[in-house]
Amino acid sequence: MVNRVVYVLVCAVLLGVAPALGADKPGTATDTAEQAVAKLAEEGRQVFERFVDSIQRFEAKFEQVRFDENNRVVLTERGMLSIARPKQFRWEVSAPNELIVIADGVHVWNYEVDLDTVSVYDQSDSLGNTPADILSGNREALDAFDYAGAFRQQQIIWVQFQAKESDSDFQALRLGFDAEELVGMQLADRLGARTIVTFSDVDMDPEFAPDLFEFTPPEGVEVNGQLSSVVLSEDG
Repeated sequence: MVNRVVYVLVCAVLLGVAPALGADKPGTATDTAEQAVAKLAEEGRQVFERFVDSIQRFEAKFEQVRFDENNRVVLTERGMLSIARPKQFRWEVSAPNELIVIADGVHVWNYEVDLDTVSVYDQSDSLGNTPADILSGNREALDAFDYAGAFRQQQIIWVQFQAKESDSDFQALRLGFDAEELVGMQLADRLGARTIVTFSDVDMDPEFAPDLFEFTPPEGVEVNGQLSSVVLSEDG
């Protein structure tokens, strides 16, 4: 299975709003806590919608920290994420073990460099409900989630989604934006595994090499999975 990124489900945030002393005047309307939550939820929705609808390319370095169900760190990875909409991405881990995951719009290629192993899947089957699909422009993937509002953490606005089905692989997803820039992702799976991904050196309109989202298995590696007849025809 493609290297699924799982993100941490952090503690619930209680948001309260109180006016400054002496700020109220008779007849002046002030936001209630409920109104403030609703306004922030709408702001978060708009930020996310602009990211999905307007951003066609994205690239950033990442650090991904994975936790087990007992909140113990089990793996820290670093690498580069590149996205070209619609439905193309390259998730390349450089440390501690090399891993390249490429979605070319038809297939997803999962190349474990140290093991000389490639797994390949039909993209429509393998990534229907993953964060990678959402970030790479697959709006249909959002059908698996309900929007669950937003909250602020310092200057970051976190946009939240909850899975509609209790047996979904991913139960909670959060995307963190600093202004319009995606700076973090968080997700929890149904088994309690969690991960935090932090982005740096973000480029919201990068230039890509023409072959960045193409993949040909290196000679001699083991290839597992299913290929379409189009790809199989290349081998005769």
